[in-house]
Amino acid sequence: MKMLYIIGLGLGDERDITLRGLEAVKKCQKLYIESYTSLLSFGISKDGISTLEKLYGKELTVADREMVEEKADDMLLEAREFDVAFLVVGDPFGATTHSDLVVRAKKLEVEVKVIYNASVMNAVGVCGLQLYRYGETVSLPFFTDTWRPDSFYEKIQRNRGLGLHTLCLLDIRVKEPSLESLCRGKKQYEPPSFMTIGVAIDQLLEVEQLRGESAYNEDTLCVGFARLGSESQMVVAGSMKQLRTVDFGQPLHCLTIVGKTHPVEEEMLDFYRSHYLCDNEFHYSCMSPFIGGIPFKAYNTSPSDFPTPSRRPSLSVHRSRGSVYASGGEMRCTEDWSDPQRLAFRFPPPMRSALLPVCLLSLDGISQYPSDLL
Repeated sequence: MKMLYIIGLGLGDERDITLRGLEAVKKCQKLYIESYTSLLSFGISKDGISTLEKLYGKELTVADREMVEEKADDMLLEAREFDVAFLVVGDPFGATTHSDLVVRAKKLEVEVKVIYNASVMNAVGVCGLQLYRYGETVSLPFFTDTWRPDSFYEKIQRNRGLGLHTLCLLDIRVKEPSLESLCRGKKQYEPPSFMTIGVAIDQLLEVEQLRGESAYNEDTLCVGFARLGSESQMVVAGSMKQLRTVDFGQPLHCLTIVGKTHPVEEEMLDFYRSHYLCDNEFHYSCMSPFIGGIPFKAYNTSPSDFPTPSRRPSLSVHRSRGSVYASGGEMRCTEDWSDPQRLAFRFPPPMRSALLPVCLLSLDGISQYPSDLL
């Protein structure tokens, strides 16, 4: 019997498809890849598509929103004649369900088989927030001059009232016709755009200011995610105010607004605090024999926490009886050795006269930072 396969591709790249999914792809005569609800790490560029085609040994047809919403019956009729695969980034019934496609297939008496995969809905668990402590997920669309929807506000407010976390899925616009072209009756498409965490937080705070019901504020703890499932995955925990300043890099981004936390969740979140919460980056030369002179980077929470580049002190580090000691100039600090890639230090005055700044130091290969640049 001929079949429509709806196959999840996972979150990273072409290697994340399951063996079962790959087997189904190999026996399908025609392949479509959905491109408007999510993207793999390499996007839908020609190089990215060719990477998939090389793995599958077959040509791919990119299915944009217009094709899926207006011309899906053509694909379904094909599935009555031969096996067809509809490839979905993430999981077919994850962040964006394709239930409508299944319903239409059933009405046309087309057999459907779904092959599941990882989704952003479960991948956000990497930060340590427990998935069963999440409330209703919300989507944040791009605001325009004439359209600034805020229906997500009540959902976030309800979740936080129950102590639950809120996953915010951020808008992506791929092959979207411009309003002006629609008015003229001839479609012209806008360049692709992907909402960043900074834009999402700006919009959230704008709505809070207008509503004034204290569902959240700039001090509310959040977790920002970028490129979940890829090799360059990035996870940062901090207040809305702090995360607005972080450069999360390339898309896709999403955001969790943290609710009431369990102690275990707090402990996990601590691993993702402060590392990227800085405006400037300072390099220090590490002279410790136990790490062979490997340099490391120090990230600070504010540019004022450290001396200006011209006054950078050298920092020596050594290990003694399970603890790590660092000293240099006026700095003195001690911290338990827990992870050779992540050492947290506290610097007393005169580095800062009031609160003690906290740095996260990460060791990097010496070849990346020649000693004459440190």
